[in-house]
Amino acid sequence: MNMLDDKDKYEGLEPLDRYLGKAHVQWSESKDEVWDSLALRLTDKDVKLEIRPKRQAWYAVAAAVIVLLGVSQWLWWSVESFVAPVGSHLAVVLPDGSKVELNSESDLSFHRYRWLLQRRVNLRGEAFFEVAKGKRFDVVSDVATTSVVGTSFNVLARAENYTVTCLTGKVAVAVHASKSHVLLLPNQQTNLEANGTLRSIALADASVSKAWVTHKMLF
Repeated sequence: MNMLDDKDKYEGLEPLDRYLGKAHVQWSESKDEVWDSLALRLTDKDVKLEIRPKRQAWYAVAAAVIVLLGVSQWLWWSVESFVAPVGSHLAVVLPDGSKVELNSESDLSFHRYRWLLQRRVNLRGEAFFEVAKGKRFDVVSDVATTSVVGTSFNVLARAENYTVTCLTGKVAVAVHASKSHVLLLPNQQTNLEANGTLRSIALADASVSKAWVTHKMLF
């Protein structure tokens, strides 16, 4: 082909088009290889898009578990407290229906959300208990624990004076430090001695121990 023919071939084309028309591009990959590479990239992108939602779901599950554990811990250690100030009494009804009369300058506390597993109260001061029937019921003070199952009794736990009086049923009393313990029957009372042991006595009428409930003073 002569120069005249080439001139006629590119007559009317823009300069850039003339240049591209004469160019011969050498590709480093064949058409099949290019398509294979493109397909691989698309596949990798799809995989990444699938993994991200799964990772986000795991984050959501982990956050939910952490919140649940936090709420559970708060409920497990949450304490409900009652305080009878100076010169007054306070009536308390526990979750199982047991009734407590708190004397002046006394306080009672318990874990409400553990109650189904353990009927247990902490006492400082004096209180009269009417315990509903059920499993073991513990009254814990600084020096001793009184345990009963469906009974009525009075506990005085002030400073060095610790006295438990049984009105009905049976009452077990155990000292923390000395391991001294007794089992009281109706109209029996026990006192904690200075040496850490319990001394029990029989009473003609154990109801005198709860005279304070009706604001009476007996001599």
